[in-house]
Amino acid sequence: MSEEIMQEEFEVETIVVPLEDGTDLECAILDEFECSGKLYMAMAPIQADDTLGEETYLYRFEEYGEEIQLFYIDDEAELNAAATAYEAYLTALEEED
Repeated sequence: MSEEIMQEEFEVETIVVPLEDGTDLECAILDEFECSGKLYMAMAPIQADDTLGEETYLYRFEEYGEEIQLFYIDDEAELNAAATAYEAYLTALEEED
């Protein structure tokens, strides 16, 4: 389901996200993190010119061996909690540098 591409001279793991309209969106996996015992993935869409889009999408996911199943977060409270956890994760990473 995922593959690696070259992005600005470093490798980025990608994943294809099936959209509700039946199309697929290729995204770069930015980070994986945990919130309230659930796993989440932050990703950015890959543009036609192989650059990353400015948007960041959050999806809940579950791993089944080598397979990953993505879940769209339609609950606003869950999305807000995941976004807050991701922001805290990024802040902690910045403080480490």
